[in-house]
Amino acid sequence: MIIAISALVSAALYTLSFPPAHQSWISWFAIVPFLVSIKGATRKQQLRGAFLLNFGIGVGCFNWVAHAVSSYGEVPYIVGILALFVFCSFNQLHWVFYIFARNWVMDKSPRLWLLGCGLVYAAIDMLYPKLFADSIGHCWYNLKYFRQMASLGSAYSIAALILYSNEILALTCLNVKAGTFKKSIKPLVVLAGCAIAVFFYGDHQYNTLEKIYADPALPHLRVSMIQANIGDLMKVAAEKGLATAGRQVVTDHLELSEEARRQSDPDLIVWPETAYPSLLGQPTDRIDVDNETDILMWKSGFRGTLAVGGYDRDDHLVEYNSLFFWGSNEPRPTTVYHKSILLMFGETLPFADDFPIVKKWIPNMGFFGRGHGTMLVELKNKQGEAFRLVPSICYEALYPERGFEAEQINADALINITNDSWFGTFGEPYLHLALTTFRATETNLSVLRTTNTGITTWIHPTGDILMASNLDEKRVVTVDLPRKSSGRTLISRFPHWFSWFSITCSLLLVVFLGVKRPRNTPISP
Repeated sequence: MIIAISALVSAALYTLSFPPAHQSWISWFAIVPFLVSIKGATRKQQLRGAFLLNFGIGVGCFNWVAHAVSSYGEVPYIVGILALFVFCSFNQLHWVFYIFARNWVMDKSPRLWLLGCGLVYAAIDMLYPKLFADSIGHCWYNLKYFRQMASLGSAYSIAALILYSNEILALTCLNVKAGTFKKSIKPLVVLAGCAIAVFFYGDHQYNTLEKIYADPALPHLRVSMIQANIGDLMKVAAEKGLATAGRQVVTDHLELSEEARRQSDPDLIVWPETAYPSLLGQPTDRIDVDNETDILMWKSGFRGTLAVGGYDRDDHLVEYNSLFFWGSNEPRPTTVYHKSILLMFGETLPFADDFPIVKKWIPNMGFFGRGHGTMLVELKNKQGEAFRLVPSICYEALYPERGFEAEQINADALINITNDSWFGTFGEPYLHLALTTFRATETNLSVLRTTNTGITTWIHPTGDILMASNLDEKRVVTVDLPRKSSGRTLISRFPHWFSWFSITCSLLLVVFLGVKRPRNTPISP
């Protein structure tokens, strides 16, 4: 019972470390109650506790899954709750593997475990497949100095330090209880040294980037991001062909675009994911023709580029979740980006392409085609200066590879369009944004994030969230985007170095302890 309660307490503290609570500092000791409680417990009790920790974190951080399943799948809310429970049973299951590894190593060498626990956790965390690519390291998104550690080794290097902190503080609690606090002094000094080193590195990195991008002489691209506050019910109605809904969606975006044009005269206006509710450039009825005519008429008075989230279809009748770039003198969009990382259980299903009958089981799911990956789009400001942008759509912003690939092709910024309206207003919009901020911190690239219902924002190369909109408001967010002027980060130069380092160290630990002769075992003659 004590282990179960402690696991739930740690899960609650873990949850508070993340949005919407935003209490990142709690992560330094969030897992301590659970680690202390399993001292002396059987292996089975520890693994059961780890499973409960996994389940509690799932419910705490991902409770919005129930709402998403219910609204997106158009099923009763009880079905959404059942889906949440299934999801929570496996999404954070890496904790069970971590405790299993902890048991095995601690039995052989507690001291070596204390040295390697963070790297072992990071290795397991990276290798375990997760639907949303999250890690405990992401909770530091709002610690402006400490989060700069991600520019060295991604969010997983932060996770390693967090676990190291929790293990040392748990050991300290046990030593205090046993009256042997002196045994904890050296580990605590090392932990303090690591924290101080990360702080001073972060201070230097953050202030250097701020100084670079505060230079008014840098070329700028003026970008207006349109948040028309189109909720999921309106989008469903528009996509099903209801005339008034479809016309209203386009009209709202055009009105805000005109406001941006008159007030800011931007070089680029961005509409969010699937803002255009049908196939753009391939009208199927009179509503589509009227909508495209209105856009074309408005564009005749706009000197910049219009980027529109919508749907595309190829010659094989495969539909794509897309972002269209419509130049100032173009009658139709000539550059189209197709989303390539699809949301499992939202935009595709396992084996759906190999077994088409699967698509008939869930007819409300989009089952989009998969694009070709990273794409570079070059635009010019009114001074004729070129800017190189790499687009991504919604879920793709959770993956570091998109940022690393953008750096490798010398992009100036990442542009992301998102629709979070399916997930409700509690938890997910804030968590999604928090995970996305690491694309900036890892690469020193700006991230322009345009959403349907919030949160639309500019993520500065430092990782700061600037000019953010509120949820459920109509708003135009206009940014003067600076050209990329800082050098490449360590993690963007060597994207997988920390992954290989942590995995290699973990394997070496296993090999070393596997061949190590147990204590008091006589040497064979």
